[in-house]
Amino acid sequence: MDWFVPDGFLSAVMDRDACWLKAAPAAAEVGGFAAACAARRDDPRWFATSKVAAANREALDWVQQEGFRVVDMNLCFEGHPEAPGGWDGTVRPAIPEDEPWVRSLAAGSLTLSRFHQDPRIPDELAGRIKAGWVGNYFSGLRGQAMLVAEKDGQGVGFLLLLVTAEALVVDLVAVDASLRRQGVARAMLGAAMGGVGAGLRLRAGTQAANAASIRLYENLGLRLCAAHYVLHAHGGSHAHR
Repeated sequence: MDWFVPDGFLSAVMDRDACWLKAAPAAAEVGGFAAACAARRDDPRWFATSKVAAANREALDWVQQEGFRVVDMNLCFEGHPEAPGGWDGTVRPAIPEDEPWVRSLAAGSLTLSRFHQDPRIPDELAGRIKAGWVGNYFSGLRGQAMLVAEKDGQGVGFLLLLVTAEALVVDLVAVDASLRRQGVARAMLGAAMGGVGAGLRLRAGTQAANAASIRLYENLGLRLCAAHYVLHAHGGSHAHR
């Protein structure tokens, strides 16, 4: 069994052989999983990500035994949000000219991401990952919609969205530090649900460390629906054993 799926985006940005663990191992699969990790562990270019359901403590123990370490707890919220509050700025669809400032905002604002929380990933690289992630929207490589918020003609926030048959999914959201907790994110979410997300549930994930995002989603009427540990493994001299 091939346990890992390559991640081309992360491989390019990090200059590593980045991959995802397909699924947490079951009891009968632990031996094969251990052998797959052992085959890669000494490679300094190897970087792997795993997500394990919070209730699956057995699988969490198995992946940690093979060098994965928890960097984040991802919380997923879902529901039909209540009507947004007022905000005196503008929310509109993103245009190509927005890309430079959107990239810059992503690089400097998303400091609670799993990459920033990993002490083996420099903050500068973590910022480039998020800038490239949101930049992929403008290249047609990620997301189906993006909204941006403007105040006095200046971009102050963005909302990158994935659209499925049943839900509007928040992929990334960021607001300039000077305007946080003033209803900017709520206004963008309200515009999305009144537009591309009309009739769909809203689904949003955030880090357990991101208290502001958790409050936002709960105040919108969303409810916690899932929790996952997020783990990283680094090969070579950075490997945990």
